[in-house]
Amino acid sequence: MAVKVLFETPSGFAIFRYNGYKLRHQVALMKEIWADFADPDSAAHEVRLLGFKTFQNKVHAISQSTGVSNELAKMIRNNLQPRQRLAVGNEDYKSIIEKELGIRCVYDSAVAELMWGLKIQMQSLLTPENSDLSNEDYFPMSTGMYCFLKGQKFDVKPDMMVTRRAIELAFLIYACDRHVNKRRSTLRSVAAHIAKISCINTEGWDFHKIAVALKIICCPEENIAATHPWFSTGHWRTLKSDAPKYKKLFFKGASLSLYDEVHHHCNLRIKAGQELTSLIKLAKNVDVEQPREAAIDQDDLDGKKIYPDIDPAILDEL
Repeated sequence: MAVKVLFETPSGFAIFRYNGYKLRHQVALMKEIWADFADPDSAAHEVRLLGFKTFQNKVHAISQSTGVSNELAKMIRNNLQPRQRLAVGNEDYKSIIEKELGIRCVYDSAVAELMWGLKIQMQSLLTPENSDLSNEDYFPMSTGMYCFLKGQKFDVKPDMMVTRRAIELAFLIYACDRHVNKRRSTLRSVAAHIAKISCINTEGWDFHKIAVALKIICCPEENIAATHPWFSTGHWRTLKSDAPKYKKLFFKGASLSLYDEVHHHCNLRIKAGQELTSLIKLAKNVDVEQPREAAIDQDDLDGKKIYPDIDPAILDEL
């Protein structure tokens, strides 16, 4: 069931509709809420604006001393169904609305993630709102974004400020991982067949390496130099010589499509990771210098995955 959200803006209050399932299952999904607001298109897909009202003095709209104004109370009630809970931005608003209007409210770590996302994308979600947010260069990371980047071994701290571009790149990495992971069952099956048929230990291979091995097996007649650095000479020759043994297991067309898909997203992920690493380094010096322009055009993130001892240029040949 959808949840209604009371969101405070510089000039007033807005009511949004959001996926209540993610807020109710905050332990499992809280770390993913930030990704819903990484860019304007994602945010527009996840929330819907139901109402917006400006107030000359927001203190008169809601406060411990004055309660909830008639105008704000009417906007809230008009957008809530009976017994529906309202997500709010802090504990004070929760206690005031529950006391004054008898409406059950929720404010917790998952709602805090949601409020972070709404603030980041306020300009795109609230066109009538004329705030200075669009001029801000840096934003605090949400808890979910921090946990994700920390899990990916990026050198981040909870209180670090990041650019909007860094948020977009973090989401790109998240999306690429999610896309490739949808193929993990098939790729693990490919690795298991290679281990059994060619007697090659595939333990520790990442999905990209498995996909490259699959291409070698499907195209043994092609001497693609770019595939050599991925494997020892012995393993490379074994994959080519054993190719006929896999004909009944791997259909060439489907296998090459799988390779293209995985190869593209893995390369895209690494290129985004390289730019994000640079932006994180700049963010550490946010108080003493302004960030330089992104080194990579947002529309040109087709990527080249960098591995030790592998020249990134040769990946174009794969």
